[in-house]
Amino acid sequence: MSEYIKKVEALEIVKRTNGDYAATFSEIRKLPTADVEPVVHGKWLPTNDKDKKRCSNCDVIHLICQYPNGNINFCPNCGAKMDLE
Repeated sequence: MSEYIKKVEALEIVKRTNGDYAATFSEIRKLPTADVEPVVHGKWLPTNDKDKKRCSNCDVIHLICQYPNGNINFCPNCGAKMDLE
């Protein structure tokens, strides 16, 4: 499993250790890791019903008109951000 750290903190360690690779690696290994998930992107695809849209990521059809202004920026089923054109 991948581990993610803050780039700014790692760069500060590199600056502070000034070329001492053993110290740099040791300190970077001690940095706390973040709990992250990859972001999935998708778009709403039309269906035969103007009030329903299909998610391009998971193919689940949703009743879009139940959301304010008929617009929703994520899929309630898979969580995909609806930012693709």
